[in-house]
Amino acid sequence: MIFVRRLLSMLPPGGPFWRRLLTVCRYPPTRVERALCNFTLIFLFVASLSVLNLLRTFYMLSVSLTPFHFEKPLGRDLQLDDGGRRGCSEGLGFTFPFYGQDYHEIYVCNDGMIALGQVVRYREFQYHYGAGVPVLMPLLLDLDPTASPGAIFARQEGDRLIVTWERQRVFRRPELELTFQAVLYSDGHFDFIYAALPETIPFHPNDDPGASLWAIGVLPDTSQQWDILRQVAEGCTYKEIAARMYITEQTVKYHMDQILTRLQLENRAQEIAYYQQTRG
Repeated sequence: MIFVRRLLSMLPPGGPFWRRLLTVCRYPPTRVERALCNFTLIFLFVASLSVLNLLRTFYMLSVSLTPFHFEKPLGRDLQLDDGGRRGCSEGLGFTFPFYGQDYHEIYVCNDGMIALGQVVRYREFQYHYGAGVPVLMPLLLDLDPTASPGAIFARQEGDRLIVTWERQRVFRRPELELTFQAVLYSDGHFDFIYAALPETIPFHPNDDPGASLWAIGVLPDTSQQWDILRQVAEGCTYKEIAARMYITEQTVKYHMDQILTRLQLENRAQEIAYYQQTRG
């Protein structure tokens, strides 16, 4: 309930956020997948603005629909497997500004995700909410490159890095075959492009999260928040944490509030319990 209350306080019904959302999502539910197959979602960062939380971050992104265009040639096969040895690629040298910070190593992963600066494993999403690593998620899903007829490719040209998941089967739904792209530009904006999606992507609420479409979007670097939560769990006061990290006590409290909102928790005791459960 605290999540709902905070959501309504930040984004009141009838406000500009909901009007924009209704404008973008104007297709009836039975046509959403068709819309994704025929349009590119372009996210343009407002890099100079401070990010208050993930919901406000989404509102700061400029989202537009453009005529469909799939990039070819696909480029180099990254030789990714189902995660045993090569779940993610080696670092691809490409400078990409993201939430006010430049990242120079891009890691393409088999689960429809791109990590910036360091590799993030699939398990980190299951248990640690990404472990604070900044990521782009064109289509976060448990894919199986080993059993797929296609492959995962990367091609760099000038100011663009083009990543393609081509004819990838879903690990727990092998009858589903997906093709999509992410195009990163050196000025910080990016495109998500969907060339082949099934008519419907089944969702089973009691199944493993990876069995269904998990997420489309982005996550900023939240490692500082986890560091603060670690110190709180160890018994440090806000004043002590602020002194150690050269930030204000208000900043420490702000990050703790952000964790409450993101994880839909109600108090600091629940935050500490969550940290101990997932990190212990």
